[in-house]
Amino acid sequence: MAAGMMQISGGLNSVFGLPQDEKIYLLIAVFVGAFFILSCLTGINKGLTYVSMACMICFLGLMIYVVIAGDGQFIGKLGMESFGNMLDNFFSKITYNNALSEHDQWANEWPITFWNSFFIYAPIMGMFLARMGKGRTVREFLLVEILVPSLFCCLFIAIFASTTMQMQVSGAIDIWANVQELGMQTALYQVLGAMPGGRIVQFVFLITVCLSFVTLADPNTSAMATLCVHGQQIDEEPPKNIKIIIGIAVSVVAYLLVVSGGVNAVKGLLNAGGLLMTVPTVWLFVSLPKIGGKLLRCKKYVVDGETLK
Repeated sequence: MAAGMMQISGGLNSVFGLPQDEKIYLLIAVFVGAFFILSCLTGINKGLTYVSMACMICFLGLMIYVVIAGDGQFIGKLGMESFGNMLDNFFSKITYNNALSEHDQWANEWPITFWNSFFIYAPIMGMFLARMGKGRTVREFLLVEILVPSLFCCLFIAIFASTTMQMQVSGAIDIWANVQELGMQTALYQVLGAMPGGRIVQFVFLITVCLSFVTLADPNTSAMATLCVHGQQIDEEPPKNIKIIIGIAVSVVAYLLVVSGGVNAVKGLLNAGGLLMTVPTVWLFVSLPKIGGKLLRCKKYVVDGETLK
């Protein structure tokens, strides 16, 4: 959440020239926090459905625009090459710790931090995805919740990362210098600003980031509220007062993290939280085969909405 606030602040700085200070962060926490709490209160079938649909349309529109307005051929080549490199080096990349270079802190500062963030988000988002998947077949769940989002991430990274690298290498803009001066949260805004109609595209991306923030905070708030209610069923909406309390707490913690240390504070909390969440996550991995075995031994199961014996 704190990273999302920094991304929104970077957009306000790039589009409107507003400073990235504590007052702006406070305004973001209040207004965006109120937005995602309101969305959470309306339930999955209303607020989150509409916001996520709008977010998807904005992202797809931006991706298509960047491919058309940018160097589409370079994007296709580098994206395909990077995807092949990822498949070829998948296991070496996910276990990379840079043990032989003690003075190189890249692995500690970035890859390991991302791994810890996955440990933190996996159990909470797993609860939300389980709620979304109730009544669906395993095939439908894997297609909608795993395959399609993964393909979208590959396309998003290929398009925007390739465009960023092409602009840096060609000398169109010095993105690295801008990152050093204004922060990493402004990098993509600088890239979009260098394209035709840059200010408009930056504004659209800012709106998209806000919508993306809401689509992330809404289900997380709902899942955490579910954990706070004894006997709460996974397909039931938790009480609204619990949602409000959790939403306010999330906004406050995110604000305090940003103003206390920015990126370093966020990474520090991710590392600490990821270490703590490793235990329950490993426990879930151990429990998965047991639960799967029980389902296979069950006399009745559901296929395409029909109960079979």
